[in-house]
Amino acid sequence: MDMTRMRNWMRCAMMAALLAAGASAHAADDAKMIFIEYQLVAFGLAPDSFLAQPKKVWRVGDTHLRLEEVVNPDNGEQRLVVVAQPDIWVIDRVAKRGKHELDPGPTYKVKFPVFTADGNDEIAKLEMGSEVEYFREKGAKEAGEKSVAGITCIESTVEVAGRKMSLFTRKSDGVPFQVVVTVGERALAVRYLRYERGLAVDKTLFVPPAGVQIEEAPKAEAPKPGAAPAPK
Repeated sequence: MDMTRMRNWMRCAMMAALLAAGASAHAADDAKMIFIEYQLVAFGLAPDSFLAQPKKVWRVGDTHLRLEEVVNPDNGEQRLVVVAQPDIWVIDRVAKRGKHELDPGPTYKVKFPVFTADGNDEIAKLEMGSEVEYFREKGAKEAGEKSVAGITCIESTVEVAGRKMSLFTRKSDGVPFQVVVTVGERALAVRYLRYERGLAVDKTLFVPPAGVQIEEAPKAEAPKPGAAPAPK
């Protein structure tokens, strides 16, 4: 897999099709919050590169999400995405500027895929916060113990759309530690540095920070039922 393709994968994983229509696969209790700190792990990816740096995401069900990134040395921006359906803000925390738009609907569902696999719908249904449920629904088979970065894990594997996928949960508590998708001879992994479920909701996380100049984005039209997406 070349770096351009990998970058596209991660960009999709980070933005996560926030305006995607259709029912979400996420199964978390809407009254509780999930916090995940994660990073991309891939062959040939320099550990000090921007793509390899940890990112943080908070989500509450299918309606609220917050994504924080570190400063991107390539452009000096530090992106923050805040979603409180139907409101969406994309902010540069360095410049203290951002844009606000409204989800055109009609479903108002936040989605945050772990991978998009070049747009493969089945793999994109694997969302952060519902990894265990996804592998269970796909009929994954347990493949035994494996040490990942010094952590003893239980590996579960399944083939989805011709690609092998593996979920590694910590043996000590069953919490997801790493997810891997293999395409050909290349593997792309997301590793969870922190994974906390059942947290009390902090509403202050789902509003734009103070002192940020917000610009209104042009109003988007809701897609018509059955209409194909516009070409990009």
